[in-house]
Amino acid sequence: MPELPEVETICQGLRQCALGQLITNVTVRERRLRIPVASDFSTRIKNSIISNIRRRAKYILLDLNTGDTILIHLGMSGRLTHISAIRPLAKHDHIILHLSEGQDIRFNDARRFGMALLIRTNNISTHHLFTKLGPEPLESTFTVDYLYEQLQHRSSPIKNTLMNNSIVVGIGNIYANEALFRAGIHPVRPANTLNKKEVSNLHMAIVVVLKEALEAGGSTLKDYVQADGTTGYFAMNFKVYGRHNQPCTVCETPIEKIKVGQRSTWLCPKCQY
Repeated sequence: MPELPEVETICQGLRQCALGQLITNVTVRERRLRIPVASDFSTRIKNSIISNIRRRAKYILLDLNTGDTILIHLGMSGRLTHISAIRPLAKHDHIILHLSEGQDIRFNDARRFGMALLIRTNNISTHHLFTKLGPEPLESTFTVDYLYEQLQHRSSPIKNTLMNNSIVVGIGNIYANEALFRAGIHPVRPANTLNKKEVSNLHMAIVVVLKEALEAGGSTLKDYVQADGTTGYFAMNFKVYGRHNQPCTVCETPIEKIKVGQRSTWLCPKCQY
């Protein structure tokens, strides 16, 4: 599933090529997504202008000059690309926004676990998808003190806690694994056993890992591509994720793979405790 760096990279790419563009038409080829596409989706968007492109958690938000916002979640396998309108449609191109300069924004989702909703822009903050979201990890509201306070009330494994969007948004499986390795914290440790110094190290690791991943254009494992169709290359910098039985980059101990909260988890048994 695309995580914060991948979604933000897509938004950055779309801002460069689609901001201010007129949506001349909309084609919906498949309405059966996780939430069915509304019957008036096309008519409400047609002839509107993309006035802003932003992200909240793992949601892509295309604000329109009509006061509506297109909300897109990529699910497990979704792609959102800016592509020439003359390019043949792919099998799972479910929604196409036709732009005024001969380009398309195409939402492709093989598993159909993503979503495309139309919400009034002024209602975004009170929409049920947003009301329980925690702070953004790269913004000033996500502080060491905030994280420490949140962890004090939770005895769940620290990895699961980091992936709880009510505490902090956008940290999925990849970056939880990588941040915990850099902080030297075992992923199954109860969150409330971390002391203030460990939380400070973890906070720094989260911020650094996410920033490095953004600079690398995200992590392409299978489905993810950037807005222009190119892959991200942060996967080349993985320290533990997907590196079962490979030597730790610090101590050369073989990386272990375990299950935490039914999710595959990688760690160095010597560096993380």
